[in-house]
Amino acid sequence: MKKLSTAAVLTALPAFLFLAAGCSGSRRTEKAGAPPVGTEHHSTAQAHLNSGNHEAAIESFTLAAEAHEDEKGGDHPDTVRAYLGLAKAHHLKGDHTKAAGFMSKAGGLLKNCISSLSPAAGTVLKEMCDLLKSRGKHKDAAELYKESVAIMERNSLGKHPAMADTLMHMAETYREQGLHGEAVEIFSKARSVAEKDYGRSHPQFARIMMGLAASHSANGDHKAGKEAIAQAIDATEIPVKERMSDLALQYGAMAEVGEKEADYGRAADFYRKQISALSVLHGDNSSPLIAPTLQLAASFEKRGMSKRAETYLKRALEITEGAFGPRSLNLVRPLERLAAYHQNSGNTAEAEKALARVKAVQEAQELSEPTPSPLETPIVD
Repeated sequence: MKKLSTAAVLTALPAFLFLAAGCSGSRRTEKAGAPPVGTEHHSTAQAHLNSGNHEAAIESFTLAAEAHEDEKGGDHPDTVRAYLGLAKAHHLKGDHTKAAGFMSKAGGLLKNCISSLSPAAGTVLKEMCDLLKSRGKHKDAAELYKESVAIMERNSLGKHPAMADTLMHMAETYREQGLHGEAVEIFSKARSVAEKDYGRSHPQFARIMMGLAASHSANGDHKAGKEAIAQAIDATEIPVKERMSDLALQYGAMAEVGEKEADYGRAADFYRKQISALSVLHGDNSSPLIAPTLQLAASFEKRGMSKRAETYLKRALEITEGAFGPRSLNLVRPLERLAAYHQNSGNTAEAEKALARVKAVQEAQELSEPTPSPLETPIVD
């Protein structure tokens, strides 16, 4: 029978569905709303396989394969999985001839599954290759990956949804055989595909880069391995930093709510969290930490926790000096806050020291410095 093209099938599909809806006597219509029988049989088969009951597993996998094929079609990933289950059960039972037959059957269906552009095709392909590798057939697994990549390139011009994953697993299979040069080549190809399909901040891109790093190092190119690890770190840090930026805003907003409600304990908790998030983003001694550190000090002061307030006022001064230098006008604000704290605590001598330094900074600016950039404002609106 001549095989219909994908376009022809898609064109005819609406009409077919319309006719099928009117055929109340069809088997598929009778099953509408019922749970998929194939899935139930497959779960039962897997349970039998895990318990070592190979005969029962074979019986249930056979029923699952028939039901999946009837319900979903021969090129569906679940159908392929059922035949893989049959191959595994027969192998464990010791009937290697039948196991080979079902592996061949699953392989043929898998090629159709890949051609159908199913996103799950890559997962089923890996399951089949893992089964081959568990029997020591790494070369066969590598060849199957190679054939599958060729099918993907032929049917989707290299844009198959499972392409990046398949290339990564193929490269890993080469690396497991000690073929590090080949692994580097395939990992590099996987990197290009993953970057186009997922972007450089996707976890899969990071995994591919770590595989590439290991292959470069095993192949003697430690510099390239180091560069690949650096790219993996960047890929992992990007989403973390994006989340931390959002968290810093959210923590600051919640701290501000605590201030408005005079719940200074909650405000202090969230200022601390905001400082931690900003530290991840910018470093422990960066200028964005100054404002929330001063606000944290104020929260402690309002709660009567003088020593903690003093600690964070001095910490804000330390960060400011590190970020802008010892003569910057940005030091004025934390110095004045520290002076006010000492004045309220009755420590006139320390207050005068802080104010004297404010005066010295201002005089130094009048003599030599251009107008400085303003102190970082709080991150909250």
